[in-house]
Amino acid sequence: MAGTRRPGNREYTGTAWLSFMGHPSGIPEQNAQWQAVHDEDLGNGLTWGAKAPLNNTYALAVTNETAAKYGLSTLSDIAKLPVDQRTFCVEPEFNSRPDGFGPMLKHYGLDRGSDSGVPERNIGLYDVGAVYSATDNGVCTLGEVFATDGRIDALGLTVLTDDKKFFPAYNVAPVFYSKTLAARPELEGIFAQISPLLTDQTMRNLNLKVDVDGQEPADVAFEWMKEQGFLTGAP
Repeated sequence: MAGTRRPGNREYTGTAWLSFMGHPSGIPEQNAQWQAVHDEDLGNGLTWGAKAPLNNTYALAVTNETAAKYGLSTLSDIAKLPVDQRTFCVEPEFNSRPDGFGPMLKHYGLDRGSDSGVPERNIGLYDVGAVYSATDNGVCTLGEVFATDGRIDALGLTVLTDDKKFFPAYNVAPVFYSKTLAARPELEGIFAQISPLLTDQTMRNLNLKVDVDGQEPADVAFEWMKEQGFLTGAP
């Protein structure tokens, strides 16, 4: 399994747990998910460094105007909406995943397919990019998003808090070959200076520069590292 990974880079806890380790479901509690991948990967000769606050998990978002109109701030608040306003734009994959849309609705007490819950006619399937614009344009009330996508801020969307902890945690963290870390233990301390600064909002700001403003990812990363005092000079 280690051969399919790229230690020395950063990895998402949920991705490692679900995709590389093959577990059927993720762990919503962020510290518990990090500890689980950390402990299992030690047997693969890999050591996880401290996770960042950044959690690039699935989320549902509404326009700021809709959030204010209906008093929406959490996924539990979806139940406040009139049934005809419980409309969703989601990707086909999220729609069919065993840890995706249907199970999420059930977790929050909303019956999919029921006229008093979320009727099938209220669910639209879109490509990932189209979800954001459809939500912004009012085609649907709620859109599936990734928590650190730059288009959230660019379009004025409000991400609803997963207050009942359904979605798996996808915190980013550095992963090292254990042998390399034993030989160069200072590496963990270097990365530990960077990780606490990587929050959801920071990554949204950086992603906005790439996805919306069209800047090169390497240039955006370099400028951010320079602003934080980790680098000097020109890229």
